[in-house]
Amino acid sequence: KNISEVCKVGGSVKALLFYEKENSVIIITSHLLLVQFKINLNDKLVPDRKVKLSVAGDPEKLQTVWAGSSLLATASGENMIRLLNLE
Repeated sequence: KNISEVCKVGGSVKALLFYEKENSVIIITSHLLLVQFKINLNDKLVPDRKVKLSVAGDPEKLQTVWAGSSLLATASGENMIRLLNLE
């Protein structure tokens, strides 16, 4: 068994997604921080990017799904859907 702590993020984890095209893991927190970790050849996670997202709705209601190969769709209780292109 090999379990290790990768990172601590402010707020709770709202989304945890595998980004197959980039062989990475995407985390979105309740504080609207998007963090991407690449998976290297030794199956270790290496921090790749951090981005602060903005929404007009309630961050606690944030929902995230894949809308394409590199496209995330988010909604947070407002009357719109935001698309994030990870490329």
